[in-house]
Amino acid sequence: MAREYARREARLTLIARRADRLLALKQELGTPVFVCAADLSRVEGASALLDRATQELGPIDVLINNAGSQLVGPASAVTNEAAEASLCLNYTVPMRLI
Repeated sequence: MAREYARREARLTLIARRADRLLALKQELGTPVFVCAADLSRVEGASALLDRATQELGPIDVLINNAGSQLVGPASAVTNEAAEASLCLNYTVPMRLI
């Protein structure tokens, strides 16, 4: 998706846990890109990500929530911490970003 938006000369903010992959993609795109390494399974700081992106590149026109995970296995094996992190990543943080 980032490559297609860059082809259309969009300014992009890319957020993921692994900065090395984001920086490599930034070098490839050839359009203004703000890279932010962050763990989206934690709600703390989610709103600040939008503030930082806006400061770097201006108003956000399109938001693509592309992060997500799935817990696979018996429900009895899922810890409260894993369930809360999954809920945060798949629902809470995307709602805050929207």
